[in-house]
Amino acid sequence: MTETFDGPEAALALKANPHDFLIDTKASFAGLNYGTLPGSSTEGLLFQMKALRQPAPEKLATHDLFMVTRDPAYGLDVQVLLDKPQFPGVLPIRLAVGEGGPDTGVRFLRWQENKLTGTVLDANATLVFTGPLQGCDIYVATVPGGLGTGPAQTILMHVNANDAPTEAENGPIKTEKANAFAAAMGGSAITHHLARADYAPASGDAYNGFVYGKKRDDGSWGFFVYTLILGASATTHRLGPLPPV
Repeated sequence: MTETFDGPEAALALKANPHDFLIDTKASFAGLNYGTLPGSSTEGLLFQMKALRQPAPEKLATHDLFMVTRDPAYGLDVQVLLDKPQFPGVLPIRLAVGEGGPDTGVRFLRWQENKLTGTVLDANATLVFTGPLQGCDIYVATVPGGLGTGPAQTILMHVNANDAPTEAENGPIKTEKANAFAAAMGGSAITHHLARADYAPASGDAYNGFVYGKKRDDGSWGFFVYTLILGASATTHRLGPLPPV
């Protein structure tokens, strides 16, 4: 369906309806393009990480939780690189950093090795990405409104903890981090959890995955995982919602 698009048209189609665009599209998440912005070699230019107060700092597994915030002087927009495939027949999706201009509503949650990064989706956010995924877990949580009267907020968490020899050992560590982050955010409730086994191909083939969230008309969020599977005989893809808890 994307062969008749040019780059800007494809990006508009992706932003307007990511599900319909991706369901028929072989795509990969190519990360960020900082372009020629001042200080572009420093990711902190746009995505700042702040250590979160730890509920139990004596526990090493929970002593690495970081809130990611963005500098509103810089914004993001979606690019679909029709002429620069990472793999044959695959469209790379990239987020481009821009200086000034209107807020596009696009957000990105960066990840950090052996840490949990989380972000609160602000009122102006309409589309969020996190990735690429090659072993991390993703969690979604709901933060209660102020004193129970304000609107609830949605948190997206990206957990990297893959040092243990097996996923059976890594999985509980990731969940411990997510629960600690939720506790530090005032007891927010985890609503969705994407584990490695939910998106990594059982065949052992190489893959490139990402998660995106799209705000619905009623203000709630829907979250989906996209996996590009680089099989020996063919490249395939699959798209589905994040598993609820």
